[in-house]
Amino acid sequence: MKRIFVICLAALLCMTMFSACASGENGSSGSAAKDELVEGTKLSDIVDKIDQEIGIAMAGEVTQEMLSDMYGIDDTMAEDFYGKYAQVMPGVDDVVIVKAKEGKIEDVKAALEKRKEARIAEQYLPDMISKAEAGKVVTKGDYAALLIVGDTTKDISEEIDKAEEIFLSFFA
Repeated sequence: MKRIFVICLAALLCMTMFSACASGENGSSGSAAKDELVEGTKLSDIVDKIDQEIGIAMAGEVTQEMLSDMYGIDDTMAEDFYGKYAQVMPGVDDVVIVKAKEGKIEDVKAALEKRKEARIAEQYLPDMISKAEAGKVVTKGDYAALLIVGDTTKDISEEIDKAEEIFLSFFA
């Protein structure tokens, strides 16, 4: 009789433990929310904060036509975007954030990686090449950001890490 009681008790504990773990995994609506921008945030808010805190050399705004021609991202891939780029030569700064359409985040990420490689290839000064090489493509949910920014007289990887932190800070 004691053995049956012990077995039943052990089974009950196992079921309780598994149900607790399962509700933690399935009930993770909080993590899905963390992949969305803080309510009221526009993509321009993020890019502008990066520009204010780190700086984008002679910044010009990325247009829809530029997004398609220079970045390889058309309206079938992007739901929304905002970006600034260096309008000066030599200049490599590129801060572009794209909200991908459903199921297109990998395509957007690949296009931004290709743009980063193009920025590396078009440079001829060592510090600009290093800056472009240190650039990052960062994703969060359906959002992707190309971050090539920073003062080359400082540690450029720290500058780009700071830009990444700013980007991620806008997510709930």
